[in-house]
Amino acid sequence: LADIPGLIEGSSTGRGLGVKFLRHIERTRILFHLISAESSDPAKDYRTIRKELEFHNKALRIRINLLGENNVLTSITYKDIGDDLFSLKKSQKAMESHEISYKIRCIIGEENHLDAVSSCLVIANVYLSKKNHQKALEFHEKALKIRLNILSSNHSDIANSYNFVGNIHYLLGKIDKAVENHAEALKIRIKIHGESHEDVADCLYNLGNDLYAQGNTKAIDYHEKALKIRLKIFGD
Repeated sequence: LADIPGLIEGSSTGRGLGVKFLRHIERTRILFHLISAESSDPAKDYRTIRKELEFHNKALRIRINLLGENNVLTSITYKDIGDDLFSLKKSQKAMESHEISYKIRCIIGEENHLDAVSSCLVIANVYLSKKNHQKALEFHEKALKIRLNILSSNHSDIANSYNFVGNIHYLLGKIDKAVENHAEALKIRIKIHGESHEDVADCLYNLGNDLYAQGNTKAIDYHEKALKIRLKIFGD
């Protein structure tokens, strides 16, 4: 058991007294963080200390960190560990950490947050890599719902979510749903970029594929529009 007092921003570079205690952390298996209840931004304080631990020793980033059950800081911990594991290509473990993070946010009513979106996207991408399209769709739709709740209606991330949801509906053979979501993505991207942008061409191409799958002859119109934009952008 080790008490590590005095950790502040810059401790890893010698600021304050915390650097004298950092080496003792390496001998511990579990880290328990105590954040002042009087802090104006406890999440920021927590992440500051997490960064100092990482600067001192990167291995400390994925060590077990505890803050008590079912609070937003615990959710942040699991998300950060999930991000680290994902970057290390440990996708299954990353997904498990992000699932815990997301569940905690749902329990405490804090799911309408960009961190929850990030967790949903990691989970969806892991399921997609496993060809579990139904579960991938479930979490992409959760991410879309959160983005619709917290972002402006014409935000590029909302368009991206509609596009991903449309893509997975297409893979599942739910072409009407694919058309619906790709059309929403197209509307937003045109508002953001105008009609001559690669993101717009991407949506037009996807809609062309949807219509082709339906046997709709208008598919060629959408593919030709996508081609025209790409020729304008990239040349012959």
